[in-house]
Amino acid sequence: MYLKWMAILLTLPFLLSPAVAGAGVIYFSDGYGEIIDGVYNSPTVDGVFVTAKATAYDAGVPVNAALNQDFDGLGVDATSGDPNIDFKGPKEGIKLAFSKPVLLTELMFTNDDDAFSQDYSFDLNFDGAIVYGNGIFDAYEDYEYLGYGSYIFTTGILINYMIEIMNSNIDTSYRLYGVRYSTSAVPLPPAILLFGAALAGLGWFRRRKMGQA
Repeated sequence: MYLKWMAILLTLPFLLSPAVAGAGVIYFSDGYGEIIDGVYNSPTVDGVFVTAKATAYDAGVPVNAALNQDFDGLGVDATSGDPNIDFKGPKEGIKLAFSKPVLLTELMFTNDDDAFSQDYSFDLNFDGAIVYGNGIFDAYEDYEYLGYGSYIFTTGILINYMIEIMNSNIDTSYRLYGVRYSTSAVPLPPAILLFGAALAGLGWFRRRKMGQA
């Protein structure tokens, strides 16, 4: 009887926690979603879909900006006439809204530079708080993927509902090509707490059994 209860207590945390977190990639190039009334709507991948809007700021004041889509992803045009995300006039960016909380693991970019590598400077806001400033994204140095770059977040960033990617360098111009993310139904800490409770229960059963001997 005691062994039966011990097995249940030790198994419970793993039954209540997800076995494997879901993962998905959403691309923003032509053929993946569409722009309707100025708002991009992505396809649903792994139960997640994304909407995107163009943003632009002139000395911190929001100004009008138009979102555009082509084979290389999403771009923004405020007043410069450049369809890419740039900082030649107003500071341009793209605001993404996720349909559910995700762990962001990678941002993907494209550029039309002839160099084998390209730096992408950015400010990154999520859920209303600026957390990265003037970060650097390094493109893949690969002939096959010339002009494509990405930044991988080694620990991931938990996005509850919104992320905004803004150009922060006047010398850079690029497009947002896609995002990679993972999803999980139950965070890890509750599973750890349940496992601790199971171990405590084991100790209680053991002491009780020894007391009855």
